[in-house]
Amino acid sequence: MTLAKSPMYNQLKDLAARFLLFAYIEKGLSKNTLDAYTNDLRHFLGYAQDNLVHNLAGEISSIAEISSVDINEYLLTLERYSANSVARKISTLKSFFVYLVDEEVLDANVMENVKTARRPIRIPKALQVDQVRALIETTAQDTSPRGVRDVAILELLYATGARVSELVALSPTDVEANTSMGSVILTGKGSKQRLVPVGSYAMQAFERYSAYSRPFFLSKKKQCSSLFLNLHGNDISRQNIWEIIKIRAMNAKLDDKVSPHSLRHSYATHLLQAGADIRSVQELLGHVSIATTHIYTALSNNLVREVYAATHPRSVLRK
Repeated sequence: MTLAKSPMYNQLKDLAARFLLFAYIEKGLSKNTLDAYTNDLRHFLGYAQDNLVHNLAGEISSIAEISSVDINEYLLTLERYSANSVARKISTLKSFFVYLVDEEVLDANVMENVKTARRPIRIPKALQVDQVRALIETTAQDTSPRGVRDVAILELLYATGARVSELVALSPTDVEANTSMGSVILTGKGSKQRLVPVGSYAMQAFERYSAYSRPFFLSKKKQCSSLFLNLHGNDISRQNIWEIIKIRAMNAKLDDKVSPHSLRHSYATHLLQAGADIRSVQELLGHVSIATTHIYTALSNNLVREVYAATHPRSVLRK
């Protein structure tokens, strides 16, 4: 019997599809999370197709016969992946098997005793304030519709700490302009919305883009509901934003690894350095857990130590 005809494999594939539908409709998970779930389950299905034909008890004819030993053997094949990828795949399988127990497909959860892989704590890289200024001011030298748009993108990313997915999802009505300070409605993970203030620099850039560049791009398409458009008048993509920032960073003679997330990291770090409390920064970033925001505290503390070491006359022994 080939695995392609295996009842267990077909059952597993059908249940995975049902789980993804449940995650989309019932749990309202974001597209990025659903994409991750889909990729992780497809990977597990591929392993099942090649390996889960038999176990110690004999031929596997049902998903109920998959054991914790089978799961652990699968996990051993993940050694070539990064710690983050392994942790995500384990998390996906845990959610999947919890769903199967809740739906009474399984009596017991074979993932119950599997420990979630610990993700390495990586302190994000933030730009210095003068580097952000150089990035924006260099881009502002391009006064074309494209340049005006790119300045508005950079200003809004740095002014709000938005994720790139949140930026591309913006519509013109999500930004409210006031005389001193505006605001923007960002839709984050799990479709949760938050209201974030926007300073005058970003508001001016937004108004210039709305008055000058967006109508120019829109004339090529006539109908588009997104705030930011590409050169053809279509919705701008996450890939477009990454490419824009990469090019603009190179023009400003910055590290070619500058990304949309670099501006988010810089936003959080600079707020904390200036005295913002961590709870407020958590709300502004849209973090569910304050533990995630604490990473930026570590970054801020490291920079403070560097400044102290470089400037205090008695920080280190001098020869």
